[in-house]
This record gives sequence, structure tokens and C-alpha cells, in this order.
Amino acid sequence: MLPLLTAFALATAWPACALDLVRNGTATTTIVVPDKPLPVAAFAAEELQYHLERATGARLAIAKESAAEAAGAHLFVGACRAAAKAGLDTDALPPNGFLLKLIGDRFFLVGDDSDGPPAWILHNNRTRVGTLFAVYEFLEKHLGVRWLWPGELGEVIPKRASVFLDSWDQTGKPAFVHARWRDGGNTVAGEAGWASPQVRSKFLSEQSKWLRRHRFALGVNMDMAHAYTQWWDRHKDDHPEYFNLLPDGTRRPDPTYHGAAPSLISMCVSEPAFHRAVVENWKQTRSPERPYIDVSENDTPGKCNCPRCLSWDVRDPALEAPWESRLEYAKKAFDAAEAGWDKHLGSLSDRYARYYLAVQKEAEKVDPNAVVMGYAYANYVDPPCEVKLNERVLLGVVPPMYFPWTDEVLKDNRARWDGWRATGARMFLRPNWMLDGHNLPLFIARKLGEDFRYFAHNGMIGTD
Repeated sequence: MLPLLTAFALATAWPACALDLVRNGTATTTIVVPDKPLPVAAFAAEELQYHLERATGARLAIAKESAAEAAGAHLFVGACRAAAKAGLDTDALPPNGFLLKLIGDRFFLVGDDSDGPPAWILHNNRTRVGTLFAVYEFLEKHLGVRWLWPGELGEVIPKRASVFLDSWDQTGKPAFVHARWRDGGNTVAGEAGWASPQVRSKFLSEQSKWLRRHRFALGVNMDMAHAYTQWWDRHKDDHPEYFNLLPDGTRRPDPTYHGAAPSLISMCVSEPAFHRAVVENWKQTRSPERPYIDVSENDTPGKCNCPRCLSWDVRDPALEAPWESRLEYAKKAFDAAEAGWDKHLGSLSDRYARYYLAVQKEAEKVDPNAVVMGYAYANYVDPPCEVKLNERVLLGVVPPMYFPWTDEVLKDNRARWDGWRATGARMFLRPNWMLDGHNLPLFIARKLGEDFRYFAHNGMIGTD
């Protein structure tokens, strides 16, 4: 009889690793945070508490580690002493990486964290939030939580009476090394236009939580900001060869483009002395946090008409004017002060791809693994016809404006993406989705989501 009883006991016993969080609507464990938690750990604990209460009706207490019972079932959130004692090492995690592990009746949710605000305006918020992402991983995978849009109305939190764990051992990281939604513009950061400061504050709070819940975070620093906006003022006298040669034979800001703004001059991207100057500037400013070489052109189409730049171009089959006469057409339009005269030059993508490789080659004299970052933008947004790149070229693809979001526009922009991907470069998405068509009665969420999914499944490493 004893063997039968033993077998029955073994068959009905709780697993060696098991934790009741909530049983029949009653909290059965405590959320434990470090005695001096980073803001991200405190916020992560609050998010866990909130969603568990909405799902079950039970409100789990949040306690500092020293105040919690030394033994017993607990949810440990953040860099608690118990996590270190259990051998959970977050030092080797990638930026914003995370660990979830059930050990006995203790469940650990920890990650790569840093001090700083975990939410609010995220535009340039570089707080690392791995522990928060561990919590969101649990909420999505175990509770089936979804966040459709900012605010309580967009929360989908399935109801349940109990929450039980019998196993969990996961190491994870965000899908993208850099994910930013540009939510810090003047219309958001300022107070003009809002019904009240309270309305603004509520919007920003709900939006930032929603973005975090969808794992928006700046891990690897992939910022680009048009690298040469100050160069005309610095170098116009000693190095005019750095800048575009216009159709009238001068090197100066384009008088037909935004009032000849010096910050919007385009560069002579085939000039070897310019390449050396870019690398020298990088040598003086690079850091472990920012190792890349920013070679992003100013916020302008490419405009240089010098013979070497023109020789770097490849015949553009979409150009209406004869290829051999393109400079003549461009000069005629320039002399007539026509805005957009540069369209007669055709696609300059092969030119800019060669420029990225030329700077990379110069930088390899300093670092054989040098990585350059540039754009696919303006009149170099279409993929190159001939030039191949490599994985040490990071491209921010800036598709032309989408409005009014027709299927043809989406198809064309996906083809551009695929063409650049075929060059061998690594790519992140840098769209101007929110700059056109806003406040119009046009619902774009589904098409935007489909486009984002396409890029994510076809080589996208980040978004900005």
C-alpha cells in the first residue's frame, strides 16, 4: 500500500518550482523591490501591481527587500540582493535586456537598468529599462495583456481569478537596438495649444507608458542629426572644396533653397580632403557610447555639379531628360531660380553610396571595423543601381512622404527598402510619418502598422 500512496503523493505534489501570485482573487505573494530601487524598478513594480489588480481584483503589496520576509514566496523586481544571491547576472545583458526566472517559489524579473526617468517624454531619454521590459514580457506572455493605444481605454487585460507559475527561465532583449517615436517636438514639449497643463500632462504620461509598453527605448546610440550644419561657417574660407559646386560655378549655399541657409548647404561628397576631415573630426569626438561615424548629409538634396561627383553617378532610368544633357537642364533651371532644379540631376544614390564607402575606407586606417551612418533620403532615397555596401554601413531610410497613404505609395517605399537591403547595409527606419496629413480625417493606423511589420520582418534593426 505504501508504494501506491507514495506514487499518488508524487503525482499530486506541487512542482519543485511553483508560485501562486493570486489564488481565487486573493493575493498570495508580495512584490519586492531593492531597498533603494532605481526609478525604473519602482515603476516596473507599479506596472506589475496595476495589471495584476486589473486582471484579478487582487492588489499585491510592494515592499522594500529589507522589510519583506527573508523566506517565502515573492516576486523580485529589479536588482535585489536575492537576485544576486541566486546568481542572476545582468552585466552581460545587451542594452535594455532582461531576465525572468522562477527559482523554487521565487520569481525574479530583472534587467539592464540605469538611473533616470523611466517614462515621460522619451525623445532623447536614454534611461535603460530592462527590468521594466521583463515585467511587460510577463504581462504579455502570461496574462495576455495588450495595449492598443495610449490610456486606459486602449488596455486589454483579460480577467482571471488566479495567477500561477510552475516554470520560467528566459533571457531576452528588445526586438530593435534603437526604437524612438519622436514625441518631443515644440507642439508637445511646449504648452501652447493645449486645453490646460493638466491635459498636456495626462497625454504625455499616457503616451510615454504606451511607448514603453511596446518596448520603445534607446539602446545603441544611433542618433544622426545632419552632420555638417556648421561646416560652412567654419570652413568656407579655408576649405571651400568641401562644399557643393553649383551650376553657376560657385561653391556656396543654394540661393533657391530656403533663403540660402548655410546649414542647408550640400557637400562635395566625392572630395578626398572632405573625407579626411570627417574622419579627423570623428577621431576627436568618438566614444564607447558613440563609436559610429556620422556621415549624414545636411537636410537637402545632393547638389554638387563638380566633374568628380557627376562621374560617381549612374544613369537614372527614371530621369525624363537625356542623361547626357542633365547638367544643361539643371543649369537652365538654376539660372531661372527654379526651386527643385536639382531634380534634373536624377538619382544620386550611387554617388552617396560611394561616399559612405570612401569615408569608411579612410576611417579603416584608424579602426579596421569602423562603422559609418548615413541616410537614404531626398534625391538619394532610391536604391543604387551598381554600388554594393556592407554591414558596417548603417542606413537611416527616409521614405518620401506617405500622404494620403495609397497602396501605390506603400508599394514604392517597400521596393526602396528592399533595394537598399540588397546592398548589404544594415538599416533602420527614419520616416516622417507624423509630418504630413495630421489632423485630417484619415485613419492610417492599419496601413502604418502593416508597413512597420513589413520593415521589421525584412531586416530592420531599429527605428527613429
